[in-house]
Amino acid sequence: MTKYEDLIKSLKQGKLLLLYLFFGEEEFLIQEAVDLIISKAVDPGARDFNFNTVYCKGSSGNEIVNLAQTFPFMSERRLVIAKEIEALKAADLEELVPYLKAPSPTTCRVMISNQPRFDKKSITAPVEARGAVVRFYSILDRDVNGWIDNWARQRGLSIQRDAAQYVWQILGSDLQAITNELQKATIYIKD
Repeated sequence: MTKYEDLIKSLKQGKLLLLYLFFGEEEFLIQEAVDLIISKAVDPGARDFNFNTVYCKGSSGNEIVNLAQTFPFMSERRLVIAKEIEALKAADLEELVPYLKAPSPTTCRVMISNQPRFDKKSITAPVEARGAVVRFYSILDRDVNGWIDNWARQRGLSIQRDAAQYVWQILGSDLQAITNELQKATIYIKD
């Protein structure tokens, strides 16, 4: 299993794998990783032709495989994101296995489950062999101040320790709410 920090570092270096399986409780961090993959995988001008998001609740395994096997149009790569992978029935999951064992070299495939655990070995084993399986744990209260400080540093800003502590006390460990408020403060400071 790949650690979140290693995944983000690899993606920022432009290293994309063919397969990703993301699962866990921290939806904000999952979305952050997905956004980074989107920015690296597909040229913005070709996204309409080479980028698909599928919700597995209303899709079959065959449909997801067909999207992943479609050749990219005027680009070197396609990106297919399959959300709610836990909603697929056992038969649909089995349809994915042959593709996961021999993925298309022109498609980056991201599968997402917001469940705390994803124990389907038939899926995790081939993804881990040819890509990355990442569990996104909820951030611990003791780590929120460091996360806020890191968020500010990545944007060329700094935040005093007592200010970060105040943000955490008011908002808790909801990373989306924290990000929203920090972005508001950043806009206010720049203006």
